[in-house]
Amino acid sequence: MTTRARTPAPGLAAALAAALAATLALGACAHPAAQVAPAPIASDRPSYSTGTAITPVGFPLLEAGLTYYRADGVNLLAVGEATLRVGVAPRAELRLTAPSYNMLRPDPFRADGLGDAGAGVKVTLKEGPAETGTFEPGLALLAGVSLPTGSQAFRSDRALPSASLIAGWSLTDRVGLTANLIWAQASSGGGTVDTYAAVGGVSFSHTDKFGSFYEVFSTRGPSGDWDDPYLTGGVTYLLAPRFQLDAHWGFRTSGPGDAYYAGTGFSRRF
Repeated sequence: MTTRARTPAPGLAAALAAALAATLALGACAHPAAQVAPAPIASDRPSYSTGTAITPVGFPLLEAGLTYYRADGVNLLAVGEATLRVGVAPRAELRLTAPSYNMLRPDPFRADGLGDAGAGVKVTLKEGPAETGTFEPGLALLAGVSLPTGSQAFRSDRALPSASLIAGWSLTDRVGLTANLIWAQASSGGGTVDTYAAVGGVSFSHTDKFGSFYEVFSTRGPSGDWDDPYLTGGVTYLLAPRFQLDAHWGFRTSGPGDAYYAGTGFSRRF
């Protein structure tokens, strides 16, 4: 049976559109004419984890893509995954997330429609040391909220907050470590439940243009048990100074049935 989709709430959708326009205007006004964009692009996609880097003031960064998921016979294609990151201070950035278009298959789960939009802020808690090879991490905090703007099949019944504590280590000029502890609320039975995730990974800058990463993560729901972990990986390629392509994949390491995902996308600095 096909689930009938409902259009996004007009008040929230209009507010998000206005906020997006204002944020783009802020980024454009803050762009000094003679300033040279920093390099390289420090994108948060396509990894499961989030890095400590803050988007520089005056150089908004758009990240977008698509991902195909399969778990226990159910398929989901998410198209969009767009997040606009705008530096508002040397140690803080604003993040606006547009709703992705989701296609869920097969029957009886079939549904098409937009997911929820979101907003957040990432701030530097502690900058990492200038030299590499130390065990002293850089620290950042990401706080956000998912807004109930999506189609009926993919819409939460209320705003859902989340927060991530982020740590990063620069082992060498080309090797780094990242760890995240994540808390988020999820809708369940007309109310909300607390969920958690832990992720750790290593990243490599093989050349000035080509990079890769490898991670392991697990999630914990209201039962209190940690789910079977996923192994993930991906690659990035700097096609131009302000444009980066990426691909990523992951799979569940154990448990009944199959569970995996793969996707691709880009990051564009303005």
